[in-house]
Amino acid sequence: PGALALCAPMLAAALAVVALVSTPALLRLRTSAAGELPHRRAFSLPGTIGFAVLLVAVTVLTGWVQQGLGTGAVLATTALAGFADVHAASASALSLANAGTLPDERLPLLILAAISTNSVTKIVATAAGGSRYALRVAPGLVAITAAAWGGAWLTGTL
Repeated sequence: PGALALCAPMLAAALAVVALVSTPALLRLRTSAAGELPHRRAFSLPGTIGFAVLLVAVTVLTGWVQQGLGTGAVLATTALAGFADVHAASASALSLANAGTLPDERLPLLILAAISTNSVTKIVATAAGGSRYALRVAPGLVAITAAAWGGAWLTGTL
C-alpha cells in the first residue's frame, strides 16, 4: 500500500495518456471490417516459465547488487533489467522495498527508470513493423513515459 501511494501519481498520469493515445486506434478497430481475430491461448506455459525465471533472476541480481554496491547501484540494475522487462524490474524493486532493504522513496525513480528503458526497447522494436508503424506507435510510447515522469515530478515524488 505504501508503494502504491508513492507511485500512484506517476502511474495515474501514464494511464491517462494511455487512454488518450489508444482510444482513436480502438475506435478505428471497432469500425473496421478486419474480420474476426484468430483464437489463441491467453497464456503459454513456456512464456510463463520464462517470465518466472526472468523475475527470479532480476530479483536475485538486484538484491545482490544492492548488498554489494549499495542502493545507488540498484538504479542501474533496475534500468538495465527494464530493457528486457519492465514488470520484472519493477517487481524486483518492490520486493526490495517490501523487505525493508530499499528506502521506499527510491521506488518511484527505480520504476521510472525501468519504464523508460523498456520504452526504448519498445520504440526500437517498432522499427520491425516499418517506419509507418513506428511513427504511429513511438510518439505514444514517448508520451506515456513523459507522463509518468511528469506525474512524479509534479507531485514531488522525485
